[in-house]
This record gives sequence, C-alpha cells and structure tokens, in this order.
Amino acid sequence: MENTSGWRPAGRAVLVLPEDIVKKESRIALPQSVADRTKLMQDRACVVAVGAAAWMDEPEARAQPGDNVILAAFSGYILEGKDGKTYRAVNERDIFLVEDKGEQNG
Repeated sequence: MENTSGWRPAGRAVLVLPEDIVKKESRIALPQSVADRTKLMQDRACVVAVGAAAWMDEPEARAQPGDNVILAAFSGYILEGKDGKTYRAVNERDIFLVEDKGEQNG
C-alpha cells in the first residue's frame, strides 16, 4: 500500500486508514466533534505505514502495510492527509488482530 497521506509515522507509531463508516441519509447535522469521536470508535482499519521502532521487542512485526487490522477503540489521533483522506495514528500496541489472508476454514 502506498502512503499518500503526507505523514510518516515515527518511532513506535503506526498510520492506518480506518474503514469507511456507512452514512445514512439524515436531516440532522452532526457537529464535527461528534463525527470525530465516531471515527475514533471505528475499530477496523488498513495499515498504511509503520514506524521504524514498531514491534522491535517482538519476534516479528504484528502487521505490514496493506494488512487489515482491528484496533483498540478510542486509541490514537485522527488526522487529515494531504490526499483528503482521514487517517488515524496509533501506538503499535493498539493493533491486536490482523486479518488472515490465507484460506478460510469452513
């Protein structure tokens, strides 16, 4: 996955692109603060870039760019990329599940 955000994670940080939350048509306008908190609740994301020190104390990296992951809720920092997408910078420890891209059982 190419990082077009204009941001590079440092140290143990990981830059992820949260899955789009389906928006329903509504006549009620949500304040920006509520929309931002909703983005922090999103727990599914795709890894965009990994800091150089992430998972150095583990036998192997938990995730690589392009991996779909599950994050701890309300973790990290929401930021806008130069490409207009909304990203989230999280600590390496906030990623705790990686989607298995191998064969599915059953």
